Amino acid sequence: MQTNESHVDEELIDQIRNGDHQAFEIVYHRYKVLLVSHAYQKLGSYDGAKEIVQDVFSQIWIKHADLPAIKNLSAWLYVLVRNKVLKYIAHQNVLDRYAESFRQFTDNVSHYTEYQIREREMQQLIDGEIEKLPPKMKNVLLMSRMHGLSHSEIAESLGISENTVKNHIKAALKTLRTKLGMVLFVGFF
Repeated sequence: MQTNESHVDEELIDQIRNGDHQAFEIVYHRYKVLLVSHAYQKLGSYDGAKEIVQDVFSQIWIKHADLPAIKNLSAWLYVLVRNKVLKYIAHQNVLDRYAESFRQFTDNVSHYTEYQIREREMQQLIDGEIEKLPPKMKNVLLMSRMHGLSHSEIAESLGISENTVKNHIKAALKTLRTKLGMVLFVGFF
């Protein structure tokens, strides 16, 4: 035997199915507070709960002509809200994972880009100081450090002694350390 309220609910659904907006408003006002409360318990967000209930009722009205036969309106509405809450939570989880992934990506990119910029600036400083070296000292240093030639290969190529090559490299490195020492210290710390 059906209760009076469920009988009234069935009539309201039939009226909604036929496009009766007043019947829709009656159902909305009868169940909205309970459904928002139910959604809020699951989400912990009042705004999210209101949005979900609003969306459920919007979908009911949009699809009013195709509503199924409903024996227990309150149970049906609770199921619709519960399903919408589960979809909302799943969507939030996807958004949270995406946001975290994006944050990690931007952190890595900014650190890598920052490193590249510092490296390029440091290389420009070093190159600038090498350019200021006396021509023979600069040539010996470049042959040693940039071209990877040994002291004997440099000596033979330039027609100077190995001792002179060692002295040029030693003097060049000392000059660079002196001029770049403070820059390197400040740049890295």
